[in-house]
Amino acid sequence: MVESTTATDVAKEKSMTKQIAFSATFGVIPGYAHDNGLPENTTAGEILTNAWTAAMKAEFEASKIGVGGVIAESRTAYNPDWGCPKGGEVTATVTGESNPEFDKDSEAYKAAVLRIVKAVKCELKQSTVRVAFHDVSDYVYLTKDDEVAAT
Repeated sequence: MVESTTATDVAKEKSMTKQIAFSATFGVIPGYAHDNGLPENTTAGEILTNAWTAAMKAEFEASKIGVGGVIAESRTAYNPDWGCPKGGEVTATVTGESNPEFDKDSEAYKAAVLRIVKAVKCELKQSTVRVAFHDVSDYVYLTKDDEVAAT
């Protein structure tokens, strides 16, 4: 049992480390100038979750690098002259971070993310995908064994 009195104490004990985070936004309907018509009984989040999970599993089998993510539905606005549907394009965004407990090589993690993004881009028949990486300076991974005393 950890005998810490504050969240800061727990974070110090867990050795805050620098990690990388990513976000990638995908259209889920192929092409431009469409009516945002999703398949019946599905959502943009479900479409991306299914494609991401399949690509992530294949990547893990090949490289042993796990790239989980949080997927949220979104809308992307761009110039209507370029084919943006009225009200913005239905999209979904996946975000995630490398985890020092599992990901010892940030460059290998980043390469795995890009391989997954490319596979999902192909699966969803998208011509472009936005992906960004940034440093996370203070990453803390708390487990069930970490406790913070009530203040």
